[in-house]
Formats: sequence, structure tokens, C-alpha cells
Amino acid sequence: MHRRGLEPLTSWSVARYSIQLSYRCSWFIHFAGERLFSQGEIGYDSPMIDWNQQWALHAPNFREGFAHVTLKKNLSFKMVPGPGFGDLSHPTTRLMLAMLPEKIEGTVIDVGCGSGVLSLAAKLLGANDVMGVDIDDKAIEHAKENAKLNSLDCFFGKTLPKVPKNPLILMNMISSEQKVAWKSLPNFEAYTLITSGYPKNEKEPHFDGTLLEKHGLEEWKGYVIRAS
Repeated sequence: MHRRGLEPLTSWSVARYSIQLSYRCSWFIHFAGERLFSQGEIGYDSPMIDWNQQWALHAPNFREGFAHVTLKKNLSFKMVPGPGFGDLSHPTTRLMLAMLPEKIEGTVIDVGCGSGVLSLAAKLLGANDVMGVDIDDKAIEHAKENAKLNSLDCFFGKTLPKVPKNPLILMNMISSEQKVAWKSLPNFEAYTLITSGYPKNEKEPHFDGTLLEKHGLEEWKGYVIRAS
């Protein structure tokens, strides 16, 4: 696949089964460092979090109330602040965007869609169908809002509405969560997987298929894997 090129150096989801995720901890960590709150037991929908303020502080290219995402010349979209992971402040989000092909065909499944940033990018790059799944209701609503804002037709929900053949699967989350989410997906005869969420000191991921590409950004790694 021809790529747009890497820039200088996910909430998550399931397809068929509902997996409960607890955010009860002494520190609330938004994916290993995108945002860190020492607020005790709080969640994405907590009134203690001002998402407009957080995105304004951390999201690159944030102006006039929106985070602006540029894929290439004359191809961009914007997002409203909200609880879904993916405001582009975390390197893995930027790495995932950089690993996307210049032209996407067929169906895309965004596992752990969060804000919908990867889904929207895939749709703009040509995907016929885009299905984003997440276990967090607030993230799903956030992704839907961003799709509507950009007039893009994407599905967002807790389960896949159908099982496509040979999808492009996007998965951006830490490896321990990837293992659980992957087991909950249908068995695809063939697929291409673009994944990140692996620190540089972590061993290579184990997925069925052939490792086609490996990329790095700051302290994180990303992979393209093909199974057929």
C-alpha cells in the first residue's frame, strides 16, 4: 500500500460481546499519558472534566472551538471536544494517521473508535463503509457528533452491524486491551491490520498474518499486518 508518509518522530471496543471496563483507580489515565488527572474515581463523563478546556490545552491545531486534522493538501476535517480518545495529542493517534494508505477501498473497522478520528480519516481517504465500535457510550456519541459535523457517513456503535470480508482493521490501544478486544471480533478469513499502542521497549505483537511494515513515533511503535 502506498502511504502518505510518516511525520517526524483508545477507549477501545469490541464487535460481538459487551466487555465491561472499570475506570476506578487512584489515578485516571487517558491512554498512558494523553491526559492525566489526579482526581480519584472519575470517568470520561465526569462533570469534573472540562473537555473544551482539555482539548484547547492539548489538541494540536485547536482553534475556534475545534481540533483541525489535515490528512494532505485540500483534505481535512475538524472535531469537537469530547470524551472520546483521539485529540491527536498522543503520538499513537498521529502514528496511526500516518500509516493509513493514501487511498482506501472497501470496508474499514475502527476498533476502539473513541472520538472517531481514524474513522473519519478513513472515510475521507476513500473507504466505502466505515464501522467504528467502542464500549463507551459517551465516546460513541462523540464520534457520531464529529461525523455529523463533517457530513461523513460512518457507523458508530458497540457492535458491528455486519461482518465484512477482507476489512481494513484499525486498532489503537495498549497491547493488553488489544488482546481482549481482538478475541471478541469475528473470525475474518482475510484482513489488513494497522495497529499502534506498543511502547518501543515492548515485544512485537502476535497476530495471524505477515508483518508488512513497522514504524515508530517518539516512544511508540506501529505495525501493518496482512492475513489472507
